[in-house]
Amino acid sequence: MGAVVTTRKLKSSSWLTILIVVIVCILMAGLVYLWRKNLSTLGTFPWLAVASLLPAVLVLNHGIYLQWQPRSLSLSSSCEKDLDGMKLSQLQRLFDQEYRGYAIAISYYIPTFALAVAGFVSALMVFDPQSALGNIEKLIRVASEDGTLLLSDSLIEGIRFGTLGAYVYVLMTIAERTFRRDISPGLAQWSASQLILGPILGGVAAATLANGTNLSLFTQQILFFVAGMAPRQFVSVASDTATRFWAKSETPVVNSVSLRLIGGITARVEERLFEEGIEDAHQLAMANPVRLNRDTPYELRQITNWIDQAILYSTVPESASLLQKEGVTGAMDLASYAKSQTAVIKDSTGNDKTRLQQLADAVHMSAESLNDVVLRLSQDQQVILVRGLYQSDQFNDDNGSWTS
Repeated sequence: MGAVVTTRKLKSSSWLTILIVVIVCILMAGLVYLWRKNLSTLGTFPWLAVASLLPAVLVLNHGIYLQWQPRSLSLSSSCEKDLDGMKLSQLQRLFDQEYRGYAIAISYYIPTFALAVAGFVSALMVFDPQSALGNIEKLIRVASEDGTLLLSDSLIEGIRFGTLGAYVYVLMTIAERTFRRDISPGLAQWSASQLILGPILGGVAAATLANGTNLSLFTQQILFFVAGMAPRQFVSVASDTATRFWAKSETPVVNSVSLRLIGGITARVEERLFEEGIEDAHQLAMANPVRLNRDTPYELRQITNWIDQAILYSTVPESASLLQKEGVTGAMDLASYAKSQTAVIKDSTGNDKTRLQQLADAVHMSAESLNDVVLRLSQDQQVILVRGLYQSDQFNDDNGSWTS
């Protein structure tokens, strides 16, 4: 209470955002206009447009939300002195790099347009597959000399239901993530890819069954739908099968530290971090906390806490859990002993020891080795960054500011 608070307003490229959004909307409108002439009946047009653009609109909405939400950083004067030379302007610059107009454009607005294109083609494939296939005839090279398609009715059915499965899955996933404000650039890009993979896998499934099958038409349609709905699973099964077939020796075990050792990381959080390319504690320790905060639904303070623990597990994997039992929750706590290691206390036997010596005994390390770790962490830029971000209080959605 009463501490001086230093505040930095984070920059916003609102004009650039508006320009990019307008361009994306114009491109979407042009896409709708160009495809409208190819519909067999204009009666399906309104539903087709709404259905095809809905996933893209949800992604666009999330990008606008990230770009336009007000943000500022605040630190008390006592906190600023503990940043080991890092200034508040440096933290501000880190936020600016991840939230400025071109960063959001590359991460969200460009995938939005790709998703709009893929969504419109997919919707047209479901409502009017003959027209859609006719428009990409030259690309797929399936036209005969007289101009008629060589695709059989069963193959078209597979493509159609594979497309429908992919579209349903994409819409369900993006809609569910929208409620949690958890639409990542990777999800947007994968969604656009799935809308292309869906009809391909549906067609492959139909071609596989073309040589004869006892399955009913309804069962085949369900199979095509599932093939389009879960392309990643189909590719994973095929990849695992090929790996088992061609592998001549066992894959060497990698020295990694599981994310589940980090306090607060559940199975669901672990799966979400996998989506961001973070598969173990070493990768989490080196992750960009601001980018994770932008691309995931987790609070910045929670993310910095996870990274703090991950740095500890990456630095002293065999002693991290023992240190936590002694009250050293993460790398920041351990680094703080660089300034307070001379404090003398009595151990359980009544002998005088520094706190650092007592910790070294508890984790079965020499005092010299632990002191080297402490000094290294105290100068580590990732630890300094995490400390600076962690000492800022939670983001307040009501007034859009960081307060101390």
